[in-house]
This record gives sequence, C-alpha cells and structure tokens, in this order.
Amino acid sequence: MERRLNSRKEEILRVVIDEFARSGTPIASADVLRHRSLGVSPATVRNEIAWLKDEGFLMQPHTSAGSVPSDRGYRYYVNSLLENKDLSLDEQRLIRHMFHQVENELEQWVGLAALLLAQLVQNAAMVVPPKAPKARLKRLQLIAVQSQVALLILILLNGRLRRQLITFDQPVIQDDLDKISNRLNAMYEGRTRGQIDMRSKPLPALADRVSKAVTGMMAAEDEQEYEQPYFEGLRNLLAQPEFVHSGRALELVDMLEKKALAKSVLAQKHGKDVNVVIGQENQEEALKDLSLIVTAYGIPDEFSGVIGVVGPRRMQYSRSISAVRFLAALLGQLSAEIYEGRADRGAETG
Repeated sequence: MERRLNSRKEEILRVVIDEFARSGTPIASADVLRHRSLGVSPATVRNEIAWLKDEGFLMQPHTSAGSVPSDRGYRYYVNSLLENKDLSLDEQRLIRHMFHQVENELEQWVGLAALLLAQLVQNAAMVVPPKAPKARLKRLQLIAVQSQVALLILILLNGRLRRQLITFDQPVIQDDLDKISNRLNAMYEGRTRGQIDMRSKPLPALADRVSKAVTGMMAAEDEQEYEQPYFEGLRNLLAQPEFVHSGRALELVDMLEKKALAKSVLAQKHGKDVNVVIGQENQEEALKDLSLIVTAYGIPDEFSGVIGVVGPRRMQYSRSISAVRFLAALLGQLSAEIYEGRADRGAETG
C-alpha cells in the first residue's frame, strides 16, 4: 500500500489529474493556483510539484511544458483520493426506464448496457453476456420441418437460445415430437450435460436421437470460453487526443478483430468490486496507454458476465467507476431473474 502523502501534495496531485482529464494539456503550477486556493506561495507550489515529479507521481513531457500524471500518480489518485459518487438519481431513473422499454430478453439488456455505458463515460464500453460454468437446460422444443427433419430449440437457464436441425431415420409428425419434448423436459430440466449423460434408463430410439443432439449442443456451449461481447463507443475512444495521431489506434482495432481485447478485459474481472487497471499495469502492449475499469455481474460461481470501460489513462475515473458499478448491479439483478426463471421486468424495481 502506498504511503499517504501530506494533504497539500494530495491536493496538488488531485488538481493536476482533474484538470489534465478535463483539458488534455499539461498543467502548470499557475494552473494549480488558479483552480485551488492553497494558501501558499507560487514558489511553494512549484517545490511541491518538483517533489511529486522526483517521486514519480507526475511527469514533464517536455522541458518547457507543465506536468501530467504518471501511472503511479493515477494509481495513488484511484486508491486514495477518488470520491465515490453515485450516478445522479435522474440518470438512474432514466436508465431503468430505458431498460423497461426494450424486449424482455438478455441480449437486448446487454446490448443496451454497452450503449448506455459508452454514452455515460464518453469512452468505449464492453459487456460480456453472462455465462454459467456449465450450461443448464431450461427446456427444449421440437418443430417439424420435413417428414424426417425437425428443428431442435434449446433454451438454457441463462436465457440463451440454441437451434439445430436434427434428422431421423423414419418419418415423424409434430405430435410425436411434442411427446418427445415433454418427456425429455420432465427428465432434463435444470440439468447439465454431465447430469443428462448419467441418466439411468434407456430411451426409445427417437428420444435417444434427440437426447444425443441435446448433449452435443450443450457440450459446444460448455467449450465456449465466453459469449460474444457487445462493444460500443470505439469512436469515442479513437477521438481522444491520445489516439488521433497515434498508431495505437490500429493496434486497438486489431485487438478487437482478434477478440484479444475481450480476453484482456475478462482477465481483470476477479474480485467483487470494480477493478481499475492503469496503463503499464496492462499485460497487452496495445493497452499500455489505456485504463480498464471492469467488474463482474450476475451470480458468483453460477452465472456471471463482465462489464467494463476502456479509455485513455486520462479519464474521469469517478464517473466511470460509478457508471460501471450501477449498470453491473442492474444487469446482475436482471440476469439473476432470468436464471431463476423470474424475468418480470425487474428494471423498474429498486
């Protein structure tokens, strides 16, 4: 844990970080005095800034320029100086209302969360839909397509739908398919692929054909590391001064196309609260000019997704953390209702 600075050094560091986040230009000692009445002389402020530079909390990009925060300065700010402010009540009500307006489906909620988060923080936002460690079947349905072909629809406990055509060795009618569906639903509801495979009683040929298709689809679901993430606000991120004339933008787009960004975000989801990863703390080279603000949502160890902000180190950390925390809580509530079979417009509660 970083040892605390004295109150004057903390206040100067806070001013430099806040003003640099707002303006994007280095902050001079005169700027500090203009924005805060510290009750000390300009020479004292210059000395304090020099100390903060020597200790690695601030940097000077050019000899004649003012100061900008270092990764160490940002880390101290996030750990020790950040004011935890919730989104305004008006913003919270508006967000809940917008969730109430969309379809009562997980995909709609996750996509909306990514869009709203990007707008709230004016940076990029990523939301990974929740996924259980092992897929559990909620119910299945068979729909006749041709005399020996049916569409098998799986509805999983996480609200996901999976579809696959299935062929039979003999003609089947819809009435037969309904009977098979009812039988397998009674046997398999709430079960994982492994639990289904352990069934003790043999099945008739048609039902056995469907059962094997079900376990095959669930095996494919289990092998999937994570759901396809929803990513919004790339334009916000690339419009930041740090990226307008930088080759980093191409690296970031390349990471998106290769899904490496999603893996980097997922790697930071540990812990119950919001995790902030700053600059050089990122393992990926293309992310070392960025900060990630990430948290998990859902039901721990049962059914969880990830939500986060991707932006330059020069970002509004307090607002970003508040937005991530609020939307994670809301998504967690909604996805838990789906998981527990109670999708009842929970966006209007709370």
